Amino acid sequence: MEKSLKIKVYPYKKMAGILLNATKISPSDEKILYVVCGPSGSGKSTIMANLYKANKINVPFINFATLKRSGTETPLEQVLKNKISEGKGFAFEWDSSSKEILRLLKYAKDNDFKIKTYFVFTTSASVNEQRAELRYKQGGEFYNNDEILENYKNTLPLSKSLKKISDEFVLIDSTFIKGTPIQSL
Repeated sequence: MEKSLKIKVYPYKKMAGILLNATKISPSDEKILYVVCGPSGSGKSTIMANLYKANKINVPFINFATLKRSGTETPLEQVLKNKISEGKGFAFEWDSSSKEILRLLKYAKDNDFKIKTYFVFTTSASVNEQRAELRYKQGGEFYNNDEILENYKNTLPLSKSLKKISDEFVLIDSTFIKGTPIQSL
């Protein structure tokens, strides 16, 4: 029997409340994996940074980009498997253009975790390109437009597989905040 999975699309303004409710309900000792994913420049890091800054998340958080920049010798997949083996809930951010995430989520499922996926997207890759350029000007990692476009194209089809493995799947349109394009902030 196929599971029933409700999918809703939320604008960015409502997203914070949705994530806040989800994280308030589930303390970190429950086996729940919160996956915040989407293409580069979609707003994942901004969302998570704001929630942590406001002390609204009560689970450990692993940031793929931060680990990548830190030069850790432990591959991300192993870091996440180690965290799953601890048997406690956590959140992680993933640039979801890689199918590697599906293996990790299957591993979590095999270890009795519930998967709550928050897929952050924009309505156009050009929005992501503008954000990446702004982030680079502010000292962030450089992405060229070809990489961003490729990432954007690969991520959207992968969302269908993420939806299938998730117990909860929420789409968050982060194209606009308060009626203003994010890239103009």
